Amino acid sequence: VQKRKRAQLLRQAQQVSLEGDMLKNEIEAEYLGTVVQGDGGCDADVLRRLGIARSAYNRLKWAWRSKRLGESLKIRLFVVHVLSIVVWGHEGWTLTKAVERKLNGWCARCMAALTGKSVVEESRWETQTLRLPGLNFYDTD
Repeated sequence: VQKRKRAQLLRQAQQVSLEGDMLKNEIEAEYLGTVVQGDGGCDADVLRRLGIARSAYNRLKWAWRSKRLGESLKIRLFVVHVLSIVVWGHEGWTLTKAVERKLNGWCARCMAALTGKSVVEESRWETQTLRLPGLNFYDTD
């Protein structure tokens, strides 16, 4: 319902021009490192945070592949240097089941590489090595 309503509102919105060029109506803006969506969603910000965290994760591939570092140290490195990037600003997110699945899937793929478990094992609640800290998921779907 919200998507249809938003599309209808955008079609009805007054068009603004600058020096004869029509400007497009934006429904997303970046503010203080967070992507704010006009419809109150958080999908764009979650994707952005996951992209930044993936870059940090990739910079630490040497640690993930190391045989000299133990699993507990790798998990601590992951939490401090990667997961902290993902959850920064999560207090402002509207966490739906879809967002929960996206975050859980991303974390499961990363943790599978660290622990040697399969992605399926890491994504199941019962067999997860690490649950995302401080995130309370509400059933808003």
